[in-house]
Amino acid sequence: MNTELILRGIDAEIDKLLRVRAILLEVAEPAPIKPVSVKRAYAKRAPVVDAEPEPRVTILPPRQKREYTRRPKPAATAPNALSASVSDKPVFVPKTAPLAIPAQAAPPPDDSALEAAMRQHLLGGAAPVRSVN
Repeated sequence: MNTELILRGIDAEIDKLLRVRAILLEVAEPAPIKPVSVKRAYAKRAPVVDAEPEPRVTILPPRQKREYTRRPKPAATAPNALSASVSDKPVFVPKTAPLAIPAQAAPPPDDSALEAAMRQHLLGGAAPVRSVN
């Protein structure tokens, strides 16, 4: 016979019985009952339920378009104390400048002027211009 297998079975049964004993001891000793305060009992009222619940979807009437009416502009009144006085004399407006500006003839590009400008820009300051003759 295999005694090791039998011993394992007995140990398993003993473990089960020990767990059952611990549960029975907890049940046998009553847990101390805490007195319920009056405030808590008063605060735990049942929620009031309406006899006819509100519908979940509310259907709105179609949106009305706004009607716009023109409002009259306020008429010109007397000027304020700090503003310029209104003149009774006619106002003269100068003629407008001609729309087309006469095109100026551009001088032909000069290589020496371009070279001098690039030297001044790159080297900083006035650089002497070498003449190529």
